[in-house]
Amino acid sequence: MAVLFERTIPSRDREYRVVADLDDAAIMDDQLRMAVKGAVRQLPDGAWQEETIELTVDLGRSVIEVRVRGSGGIVATVPLNLPLPDVADFYGNGSDIAADDVIIDGALGPSAIEQIIQLIPVDPFFGCIIKGAISTAIGQTIRCWRTTRREAPAAQRVRDVGGCLREYGVRMALTFMYRVGRCTLSAGLV
Repeated sequence: MAVLFERTIPSRDREYRVVADLDDAAIMDDQLRMAVKGAVRQLPDGAWQEETIELTVDLGRSVIEVRVRGSGGIVATVPLNLPLPDVADFYGNGSDIAADDVIIDGALGPSAIEQIIQLIPVDPFFGCIIKGAISTAIGQTIRCWRTTRREAPAAQRVRDVGGCLREYGVRMALTFMYRVGRCTLSAGLV
């Protein structure tokens, strides 16, 4: 697994961790899979409570399938052709993350968002972390997918998207932090 971005966020009495991984082994099998792992623990030495959301690109249907690991089923299917604007540059200048969120949230649907946010229902900040990481991973995957050559074989497109995701890992981390901050403020958690 290649780490796309990773953050640890301390608070007064808890510590939060999120990691977005790209499954390199899947790429070698001409598949594109990511895992977004979120964890929270009570400080100073509580046990970590972890949840993992899996994102799988289905090449045949041109969608991203979103699953909560261990729940079995798909909670959402997001089309790769969402109308997200292309980012002007590597740093994200010219992008509108708030507008992207409206499009991505609409594609995920209220049921999936509710399931994702309520993974650990007593901690709404954890929901913001998971949702921010998933939205970031979906948005960048769609942008990377669009930059690949459409006439290229599926295996090459998967490898190109994987390379693009690795390349934009830093920007994904910054976008993730913005999304978490926005969610936190809109939910009144600060």
